[in-house]
Amino acid sequence: MHRAHNMKYTLFIFLLIPLFASAQIDTILSSNIQRTYKIQLPDNYDLKKRYPLLLVFHGYHYENLGMPEYTGFDKFTNKHCIVAYPHGLKEENGINYFWNSGGGLSVNYEGVDDVKIIDNLIDTLTRNYSVYTDSVFITGHSNGGMMVYRLALELSHKITAMANVSGSMMFDSIVPEYPLPVLHIHGTSDPIVPTAGYSGPIWPSMNVDSVLYQWAAWNHCNPKPDTIANTATYLYVQWTDKTGKKMVMGSFIKNQGHDWAAITNSGWNVAENIWYFFTRREFNNFPE
Repeated sequence: MHRAHNMKYTLFIFLLIPLFASAQIDTILSSNIQRTYKIQLPDNYDLKKRYPLLLVFHGYHYENLGMPEYTGFDKFTNKHCIVAYPHGLKEENGINYFWNSGGGLSVNYEGVDDVKIIDNLIDTLTRNYSVYTDSVFITGHSNGGMMVYRLALELSHKITAMANVSGSMMFDSIVPEYPLPVLHIHGTSDPIVPTAGYSGPIWPSMNVDSVLYQWAAWNHCNPKPDTIANTATYLYVQWTDKTGKKMVMGSFIKNQGHDWAAITNSGWNVAENIWYFFTRREFNNFPE
């Protein structure tokens, strides 16, 4: 893949990292700002093997420490995957954490370059751990999902696939350099990030249908999606490219709101199905 052609990867393990620990808090310095992240290694981590890397982004106001349990990715230590939970920056009010995902947030926090920070974090993790660099995945909830879209636009040369939960894209003025598989999961009754989009000055978000059609065009997919399933509980659509590969997928959970855990509790395991998408397997456990 193209991502392996333009990057030089070196395995380097800091002596400060206890090899027996499956999870720990670490820091990264980027643009003179120190940020923390939680790193979770798989069971029986082996330096002789290479593992996929999954980055999980929290939503607005929340912190990263509770994300493993909230999302269900805390069970992924047996999935042979390295999982990292980056931490956003605290707002000037000293209360809420956020990601500069674009739109109105860029006006208020244009000095916060979260794209650069995550770019540096990916490089740091691929140096410090045994990462399979052709399998770098990103997912996030709400503002974290918005940030995932921005990273997909600006770091498509490093990212293998993305999944958004209850967020949307805030702008489409940047064209991704490479095609990127996209999974969008959204509750149809989401009051926080409505699927119809929002045109407010601070949290503008694009209409979700427009986002998916735009990514289908960028990924050179067929212009119209196939409806895979449409029940009283969910609508599942996908766009494919000419080779038949699934490149853009939308899963709309009917009568569900904004909360990741609530969607999972409704019978559709969000974390598991994101992982199935990343590993190019079919979704399962759809609620009937």
